[in-house]
Amino acid sequence: MKFIGIDPGITGAVAIINSSKIQLIDSPIFQIKTKKKPDIAGYYQILKQYTEDSTAIIEEVHAMPGQGGVSGFNFGTAFGIWIGILAALEIPYEFVSPQKWKRQMGVKGEKDESRTVAFQLFPHLADQLNLKKHHNRADALLMAEYCKRRFSIDG
Repeated sequence: MKFIGIDPGITGAVAIINSSKIQLIDSPIFQIKTKKKPDIAGYYQILKQYTEDSTAIIEEVHAMPGQGGVSGFNFGTAFGIWIGILAALEIPYEFVSPQKWKRQMGVKGEKDESRTVAFQLFPHLADQLNLKKHHNRADALLMAEYCKRRFSIDG
């Protein structure tokens, strides 16, 4: 079984846990001048190899207070693309609120706390989580682990 965690932001990440390995993949983007845009084909390429015997958790996100209209729209676009690709590839998925997965995984603080918990659970991945900007990878990894704990027959 493969367990997928998706942090759906434009600069989000995907983590895949299966019996033989763990993969951390930054969400593919392309840049037009100073604007980052989701690479839809890149999203598809990541997920198409996991259509069998997989389940996914995607963070249930909402517009944030104070978030500008353009950034909120871009964020929602990336979120919708992930959902569309999961549905098109028939990969079962569930939404989980940040509060729920963080509580279950022992994350008490904000972004950098996810990295700390991920370091503790997966010390062999420290080189892929070592920068502050890697908090999205840590979030995706902890969501994949949450998914594994939630749906694994072994528990």
